[in-house]
Amino acid sequence: MKDDKTRSLLVAKGSDTAEVLIASQPYGLLSKTTATVSTALSSKVVSMSLARLERVGLIQEQKIAKIEKNGRPEKVYRVTSNGVSWLQVNGFEKAAVLAMSDPIDLAHRYCQALVGVQSSTKVEVEKIIPLADGRNIRFDIGVPLSRGMWQYIEIEQKLDRNNITRAIDKFRALGELFNDETSPKLFSLEILFVFNLSAASLPRTLNVWRDALAFAFPWDAPLPFTPRYTMIDAFVYDPEFENLSHFPLIEKRKSDKLFTTEVRSGGELFSPTVAPSTKNLLVELNSIQDQPVTMPSHKADQLAGFCEIAMTIYRKSNTSNSPTRMYSAFPQASIQTLKQFLHLPQNAGLLQGLKEGVAGIISKQSGLIVYRDAVTKLLWDVFLRYFGFGRGGPLDVYVKIPDLGDKASQIQIDVIITKSDAITLPWTSTEETYENAISWMLSALVTYPVDLGLSSSLWLSPWKKRGGPVY
Repeated sequence: MKDDKTRSLLVAKGSDTAEVLIASQPYGLLSKTTATVSTALSSKVVSMSLARLERVGLIQEQKIAKIEKNGRPEKVYRVTSNGVSWLQVNGFEKAAVLAMSDPIDLAHRYCQALVGVQSSTKVEVEKIIPLADGRNIRFDIGVPLSRGMWQYIEIEQKLDRNNITRAIDKFRALGELFNDETSPKLFSLEILFVFNLSAASLPRTLNVWRDALAFAFPWDAPLPFTPRYTMIDAFVYDPEFENLSHFPLIEKRKSDKLFTTEVRSGGELFSPTVAPSTKNLLVELNSIQDQPVTMPSHKADQLAGFCEIAMTIYRKSNTSNSPTRMYSAFPQASIQTLKQFLHLPQNAGLLQGLKEGVAGIISKQSGLIVYRDAVTKLLWDVFLRYFGFGRGGPLDVYVKIPDLGDKASQIQIDVIITKSDAITLPWTSTEETYENAISWMLSALVTYPVDLGLSSSLWLSPWKKRGGPVY
C-alpha cells in the first residue's frame, strides 16, 4: 500500500484531477454534477478524475439519503483524510474530514453543494450570524451578491407537524434578524427555501411551514423578510441568486384553515415517546399575557407539571369567592385561558386531534354508551396521551353519563390521583385540589367546544357529508 506522500504525488497540483478534488470544497462531498459545474472540464474528464481520486484513496463513495433530482441517482463521494491532507498542503488549510455519517444529514450537505456550486462567487456554508443575548441564527448557504450584500438559502427536507416548532423558531429568529435596522444594508430581505422533496410530497411539508409562518407572525403582523421556495431539482435546472422574484412565496395559511384534515389523518395516535414537557408548557401558559420568553430545557415531573397546568387554568374562574362559584357566572377567564393554551404553537397537533375527537363525539351523541366511549377516547387517546400519560398509573379518569332518572343532565368527569412517594405534588386543600382542576379542564373540552375553538356549532356536526370538518 502506498504511503500518503506517494498518494499525494499521484495528484499533481494544477492537474485536472486536482481541480476536481478542489471542487469538493467547502462541502466535503463531491459528485460528477458538482465537479462539472464547478470546473470547466468535460463530464468525461470529470468521470476519469473521480475514478483516479477514488483509486488512490483521496475520495470514497458515500451512501446518502435520496436526492429528489431527475435522472438516475449519481455517485456521491466523501473526501477522505488523505484527500483532506492533500488539500491542506495545497492551499486549503481549512479543509477537514466531514464529521457526519447519517444518510439524511449527508443528503442535506450534498444539497448544499448542489446549490452552492451554481454560484460563480465563493459561497459560505453553515453561515452563523449573532443575535441578541449570545444567541445566533445559522444559514445553510450564504452567497455574496453583486450589489454588496448576502443572499441566504436554506435547505429543507420533510417536516412533520409534530416538529413544527423548529420551523416556528426559524421564522422568529429570521424576524429578529431582519427587524434590526442594519440588516437591510447587509442581507437580501428574500430568503430562499430549497426543498429536497418531490412535487407530490412537497405540499404537505410546505403547509407545515405556512402554518409555522402564521404562528410566528399571527394575524396581520407584517413580515420583515420575504420567504420564497423551490425544489432542489428545479433550482439545479434553472439556478438564480441575484433576482429571486420568480420563485413562489411561502405565505401564511388563513387561521380557519390551519388544521385541515390533510394535516393529520383521523385516528392517528400521538406517540407517548415524544410527549412535550408539561413544565415547559406551564411556563408558556403563564407567559401568555406577558412578553414571549425563551425557556431553557429542564427536567421535571411530568404529572406534577400537568397538575399545575390544570390548576392554573382552573383558578382563573373557580376560586371559592369567584363570580362563577358565587353567582353561577360563565367561567370566561378559565375558558379563555384554556383556549389560549390549546392554541399554543407547541400544541398544534393536540388542537387538531381535539377537533377531530369533538367531531366524532358530536356525531355519536344519539347513543349514550357510544358517546361515553367517544369521550373516553378523546380524553385518554388524544388529550392525556399527548402529554405522555396512559391508563393504569396513579392518574385515573372516570367518564360518567347520567341516567334518565338522575338529577344531573350533563356528562361528569371525575379524576383521582393516587398519592405516591414517587410523585411530588404540593397537595392542596380539600376545597381546591388538583383532581378538581384536572376534572374541570377535561370537562371543558366537552362542555365548551365552541368557546375553545374546537367546533363551529353546538348542534351541527362539524363534518360535511362529503369532505372534511368545518371550522
